[in-house]
Amino acid sequence: MQNFPHDLTNLSDESVLRLSTDHPTVFEVLVDRYQGLFYRIAHNVLHSKEDAEDVAQEAFIKIYRAAHQLRNDPESSFKKWASAIVFRTALTKWRKNKKIWGTQEYFDILNYAAEGNEDPTGRLDTKIAVQDAVAKLPPDLREMIELHYLRDLPYEEIAHKKGLTIGSIKMRLFRARNLLKQYL
Repeated sequence: MQNFPHDLTNLSDESVLRLSTDHPTVFEVLVDRYQGLFYRIAHNVLHSKEDAEDVAQEAFIKIYRAAHQLRNDPESSFKKWASAIVFRTALTKWRKNKKIWGTQEYFDILNYAAEGNEDPTGRLDTKIAVQDAVAKLPPDLREMIELHYLRDLPYEEIAHKKGLTIGSIKMRLFRARNLLKQYL
């Protein structure tokens, strides 16, 4: 806020956002207030430090550009509105990554063994171990894993295709995940 003489620390988020449309440097106040929260939201979706940092930065740009869309009423809060933007941006990034990585994404749910392992060979070893574990599953459980995690089908669609109840689908996926954990 080098060229802005007012004390902005006592202003509400909504006021700072409105003020930043005429004085872009004022937006730094919101960045300082929310960068930690936005990073955590993105990291909870993406589980990647670099991707979470990128998403938080991208979300701040979207928030700045969409400042006029924040409603000016007591029911609207900057924090809720901006957090939704961050979450949607992270979800879009996750979906894009999923398309790029293909089946690798579904291994991430079982990748607890390599959590925190930045060594790419460790990730490859884990991927191979997961593939082997999936191959060991009984055919009906393996099919549930493939339909839900690889093809990204919702429970309802799987239930319709297989002529099963949603509860049955959930139970089979639960059993399949538990077996995979044992095999790993």
